[in-house]
Amino acid sequence: MGPVCVQCQTEMKAKEIGVTIVEMFGDPPRPYKLWAADARECPVCGAVVTWGDTRRPFAQHFEKDFQGRLKAIPEEKRVYCYEHPAAPKP
Repeated sequence: MGPVCVQCQTEMKAKEIGVTIVEMFGDPPRPYKLWAADARECPVCGAVVTWGDTRRPFAQHFEKDFQGRLKAIPEEKRVYCYEHPAAPKP
């Protein structure tokens, strides 16, 4: 079973397979970790969440090829996660 919309009490359905969560850190925010996920959507209210393996990121800022791996991800496949929610989006 996948995630369930709390408001609608309905299982969310796959919206987009293969997105990357770009975890942002610091002030100003900068990319810190990359996580594999899918986007899931409530078929009733349209709420969207990410759903994936959050045991470990597939890339971290200190790794030699981090910037290259980040640049290879198309912008439309990125979901940004900010340490401080009021932070401006890139």
